[in-house]
Amino acid sequence: MGKTKKPSPSERAQHSLLRRVTLTALYFSVVSSIAMGIAAYVSTGALLERRAVDHLSLVASQRRDALVDLLRASRASPDLHEDTVSGMVATVASSEGESLLWETMSIGSSAEMFLAFRNTDHTLTFIHHADAKILTEQMSLPEASARFSGTEAAVQGLYGADGMHTGKEFFSAFRAIPGMQATLVLSIPRSAARTGIEAFSIFLAGVTAFILGAASILSVLFAHGITRSIHSLLRKVGKLSPGHWAFPRTIRTGDEVELLDAVVADLTLRLRDTFGAMEGEIVARTSALKKQFMQDRAILETIEHGVILFDVAGNITGANPAAERLLCVRSGSLLKKDIAECLPLRTHRKTFVGSQHPVARCLAKHQRFHQRPDTHLCVVRTDRT
Repeated sequence: MGKTKKPSPSERAQHSLLRRVTLTALYFSVVSSIAMGIAAYVSTGALLERRAVDHLSLVASQRRDALVDLLRASRASPDLHEDTVSGMVATVASSEGESLLWETMSIGSSAEMFLAFRNTDHTLTFIHHADAKILTEQMSLPEASARFSGTEAAVQGLYGADGMHTGKEFFSAFRAIPGMQATLVLSIPRSAARTGIEAFSIFLAGVTAFILGAASILSVLFAHGITRSIHSLLRKVGKLSPGHWAFPRTIRTGDEVELLDAVVADLTLRLRDTFGAMEGEIVARTSALKKQFMQDRAILETIEHGVILFDVAGNITGANPAAERLLCVRSGSLLKKDIAECLPLRTHRKTFVGSQHPVARCLAKHQRFHQRPDTHLCVVRTDRT
């Protein structure tokens, strides 16, 4: 299997920058889309409810006015004292009254409409439409509350008030009937008031998905557009090397990247000049060192004194021909050997070995070794002479 090539630091930086810009753009697009969707859903629901409430209030007022006109025309209003309810039933049971009161097509089939009268025994009489006929029922307030959704609104209307009642599940419009202890109540469920919000939600979800898709594509294009100048700068910097100092200014974005391009171009010129001066100095110093080396080598090879070179570990790194002749060894055989073993020193009394060897003491103490005047050191050669 081929070895996977690891991305360079510049490539990792490019990918990281591109990823950050893309994710940032996507983040803002997602957040804005969600916020827009929530705001549109809430505002649309509120507008639909408000429209339904206004329409309900208008219809209730129109029906109340039409009912009053109908009662006056049929002479069934306050002139009927004890026969008020029955007179009302007779009026609304007519074809004109039934179409007036019970037709709820304009406000939806889920709407509920009824008339409520307050009796002297604190009970309520309800005239409502059920099973395709007009019904009159007398019941207490708890019974009415369990039966009709707008009972609380009816109680307020029985005292001569007009208005709207907003419950947890229903909107109710109540209108008092002039000259009677009666009220007209029209109710619709909240769900009916929000009819169409589900379809709007589906439409809104589709719009949001489209916006997110477009935002994803645009964010990638936007990220590439933002990072293109940085990638160009990285490529130009990657081509810089000794002998290749060309760095043309090609970025004209008018932002920090253009400023960075100008700084790198100026720095490249300075590096080129500095490197050129250093190359001249290096050539001159190298030539001088070569010349000195040739001179030192010529001296070492021609003098009669033996010279041995060694490192800090005591290993021999070089020896001139005179040293090899004095020690009776072949040329080059001393290299990489221990100096104390290859240069055995002794006096007429003892042999210097180990840490007592002058070279070992010199390496350990980092000091020169001076031979005592009363001591004469000798070298024992390989032939024991």
